[in-house]
Amino acid sequence: MIRATLAGVLVLGLTACPAPPTPPPAGPITDALRDRALREAEVWHPIDTAGLDVHSGPPGSRAPDITVDCTFVVPHSPPGGKTPKFLCRLADGSLIKVKYGPDNMEVHGEIFGSRLLWLLGFYSDRIDPVRVRCRGCPEDPWDFLQGLDPSDPRPPPPSETVLEFSPASTESYFGARIEAHAGQGLAWPALLATRSNYPGQAATQSLHREALTLLAAFLGHGDSKPGNQTLACHPDGGTPSRCKRSVAYIGDLGSILGNGGKYRMSKVDIEAWEDAPVWAEDAPCSAHFRTHRLGTLFDTPISEPARAFLAARLSAASDAQIRELFAVAGLDGLGCPGA
Repeated sequence: MIRATLAGVLVLGLTACPAPPTPPPAGPITDALRDRALREAEVWHPIDTAGLDVHSGPPGSRAPDITVDCTFVVPHSPPGGKTPKFLCRLADGSLIKVKYGPDNMEVHGEIFGSRLLWLLGFYSDRIDPVRVRCRGCPEDPWDFLQGLDPSDPRPPPPSETVLEFSPASTESYFGARIEAHAGQGLAWPALLATRSNYPGQAATQSLHREALTLLAAFLGHGDSKPGNQTLACHPDGGTPSRCKRSVAYIGDLGSILGNGGKYRMSKVDIEAWEDAPVWAEDAPCSAHFRTHRLGTLFDTPISEPARAFLAARLSAASDAQIRELFAVAGLDGLGCPGA
């Protein structure tokens, strides 16, 4: 039983807390402008959870298991992180980030996490489960990229061979980043501490941001370094430098469904996830985190209204939607039936 079901755990487990290739921003972003955007940023919006099709995903999603044709892109230097990924150019000239590999748990975790956040009304980048047919890809793109030397001129693609990668996922950014410098991201304490100057808006922000924090604890979001949270301009909000509607969200969901870890994080380890406590044992009504050494999210007090808000959002999802969530993320094929 996978924590009963997501809804079941959050209704039962959260019924009461225990007693005692980022796109560059458009235009100059100053620290003052970014602070204003963070003060007013939304993390949640109303959504008809019961009416959503989890299999199809958010508007604009690629159909699950569709084949995406693209051409391998050789960057100037090796990509960051430790999970297999590469950049690929579509026929229209746009770039996509591809994560791939049968042993790459981030493929499954990010699909699961992004669709769950969308299902509940929290913002997220769009992660689609696909097959990728890559022209010019080496047999192992990640191994090839790790061997790049930034001091050398950019090498040509290794071949014109067309290779297919499955399972794989593609990532589409929800909004343009609001960053004073590349890769700035968002530290979680800043999200919790910064509030709107309008009292009514500030109270709503506290509710939603605490609920997101509790959801992060439930998912086992262990890698909360600043680069893994995003401050962005809503697609309807204009440009980052003149943004009228800002949003904040978890931008990297690769290290979820495990039990965190200071140095080595478990990812999509369902047994470890089932055993991981949501609430801290030694801090009443505080969400518990086993945070990576570079993370910014630690045990955090959660108000009763925020707990109830999140439990209500989870309860709005049907058992069929939860089962489909596991299926579309490929977790049923890993022995995780979602029930």
